[in-house]
Amino acid sequence: MSDPSDAPFTPGAGILSESVDRLMNRAPKPLSAHAALDAARKAEQQRHAQAEQDVTLPPAEPDDVDMVVDVLRSLVADAVVLKRMQVDRRDVFTAVWQAHQARARIERDLPIAIAAAALIAAAKRVPKGHLVAVEVALGTERRATWVDTSTGTVLATASPPAIYLIG
Repeated sequence: MSDPSDAPFTPGAGILSESVDRLMNRAPKPLSAHAALDAARKAEQQRHAQAEQDVTLPPAEPDDVDMVVDVLRSLVADAVVLKRMQVDRRDVFTAVWQAHQARARIERDLPIAIAAAALIAAAKRVPKGHLVAVEVALGTERRATWVDTSTGTVLATASPPAIYLIG
């Protein structure tokens, strides 16, 4: 019979086997191909849902909308605000307007070139939360219009709004 004290000494042998057992119990169980595909689909759906939430514009602040309407009606009495969007993604907004500006230069479209220059500058200086884009109805005409709500200043307007209210 051998004496346990005669066994070779292995430092941390007992601790190591306990650690390995704990890690094995925490490791995720293998998935079947079908289960992995389902998990990937769910993750992709969640990623798309998150992307849609990121694009969703914040609800209008009542005072903000009232102020925009008042500013526009001081210029044109029958102006009606149809949609309101706060410009939060300044990087995207600036990139879109740089593209509009480049096109306007090529096509010699002075009104859009001026609007683009004004909006690119505004994206840098207007305080966060105060650059607002609205779709305005003037009778049967529809226009995209941008307002700095910190100063009550109309920055630019362009038509058709379906093109210029993107970004």
